[in-house]
Amino acid sequence: MGTHGMTLTFADLMGLARQSLGDPRGVMRQVLRLPLSTAERWQALIIAVALSAIAGEIVAILLGVGPDTVEGTPMAALFGSPLRLAAGQIVLFTAFAWFLAGLGARMGGRGNFGEMLMATCLLQFLLLLVQLIQVVLVLALPPLGGIVGLVGFFLFFWWFANFVAEVHGFASLLKSLLLLLVTLVTVAVGFTFVLSMLGITLPGV
Repeated sequence: MGTHGMTLTFADLMGLARQSLGDPRGVMRQVLRLPLSTAERWQALIIAVALSAIAGEIVAILLGVGPDTVEGTPMAALFGSPLRLAAGQIVLFTAFAWFLAGLGARMGGRGNFGEMLMATCLLQFLLLLVQLIQVVLVLALPPLGGIVGLVGFFLFFWWFANFVAEVHGFASLLKSLLLLLVTLVTVAVGFTFVLSMLGITLPGV
């Protein structure tokens, strides 16, 4: 597999995706060995988020969740377009990677921000594949689209817990899951606070 060069081929990426189901830590090790510069890591995150936002828009349209369902709400002003949604995701994932690196170090982890950024990129790529599968199923067999979404939810935790464990060198997935959950709560609280300062209220909050 061409993971020792500067780029990955499409076949390499598909191979990593298949391997991630059974050996996510091994996939993370291969990605961490890529000799990427800081700028290339940021580019990878931007591309992954942009593709994910586009796929998310397609899924929303197919499921009948259009702009008219949120028009006129404060949240529509913030996330009413794929560009704003992608920008928001980049900010959130950057904060997520930063907290995972910092809090993980306090728990005895060895990973740094750049490595966590790569873990986030890898997760985004895999979740993008799940989104694309969901699009196909929504078109072919609509009832299965929701099932894929549920499977994707569990895969998120399976993949990311293993990626975080590999980056920080944790032997236990429970430790990685604890770090992941603490980070999710921390970022969510911080995000809600920032929105409240802007006068924006999340639905149900």
